Amino acid sequence: MATASTVALALLGVSCGSDATDTVPSASESDVDLSAAAERGRELASSKGCSGCHGSDFSGSTGPTWIGLAGSEVELNDGSFVLADDLYLARAIGDPSAERRADYSLQMPKNNLSDSEVADVVEYIKSLGLTSDGDTQQLQEVPADRVLAGIVREPAPQVDQTAIPSLSVEGETVEFRALADGLQVVYFGYTNCPDVCPTTMFDLTVALRLLPDEMDDRVDTVMVTIDPDRDLDLLAEYVTSFVPDAVAAGTLDPSLLEEAAEPFGVSYGVTVLDDGEIEVVHSGFLYVVNDKGELLLAWPFGTTSEEMAADMFQLLEREAQ
Repeated sequence: MATASTVALALLGVSCGSDATDTVPSASESDVDLSAAAERGRELASSKGCSGCHGSDFSGSTGPTWIGLAGSEVELNDGSFVLADDLYLARAIGDPSAERRADYSLQMPKNNLSDSEVADVVEYIKSLGLTSDGDTQQLQEVPADRVLAGIVREPAPQVDQTAIPSLSVEGETVEFRALADGLQVVYFGYTNCPDVCPTTMFDLTVALRLLPDEMDDRVDTVMVTIDPDRDLDLLAEYVTSFVPDAVAAGTLDPSLLEEAAEPFGVSYGVTVLDDGEIEVVHSGFLYVVNDKGELLLAWPFGTTSEEMAADMFQLLEREAQ
């Protein structure tokens, strides 16, 4: 899942990356089953003195906690939020000054780890994906009487009448209909969007991580470009940088795009200004579709990841009944 992620590694204390040896918890001490790569990463963290900054159990010290860091949302010192995914974790270890975390002022020194060693440390950090009290961050239940955060339209619009060419698999089309007993989350946006689109996709990424694994597997993500002249060759890579198995869709046929967008209630416009600058406007909703091609709800821009996750939890339980 995509892109940036903010981590502690960008702001660790000055002792991190040294050659000092310190004590780190073993797999049994952490109650975490480590893969071979994660075990190598644990040993590297020990030999490089990382626990001198992050605490002997990696619950935080002069540097931030590693427990629950992978996949979390972290604020950078410029006020932006990023996801602590594999890509960023690796980049932050290799180039600690690239992105600075808002809540830590110290910066980790540059280290001399090889690419394979960095990958092992990332695997170890991912293995510590537990909260400090040992519970997973995933939702386990949602109150049955909870009111959905998204907007529900009655009757539910049918949105599966028009298919759009897939940009992920050549020759295929994308239908707006979930798989059996699942959900499809649909977003109409564009890759050059400076704020709303990346923020929305990031929030969805975090929401999917909050779902139990068996529920996450039942949610498909589709992003449709409303700026096809610039996006047809870019959107597939863009959307999978957020959600690895997401599907991109788009068409140069304006009438086809309008036909697909209309039942969702999507509004958009692309204008070339006199100075040649391209101005794009669009509604910022995420849409949730069931296996009958019905639009179940729409999340406006600003809906939190927690609210999205709780809504999907409720809907998936309902769809399975």
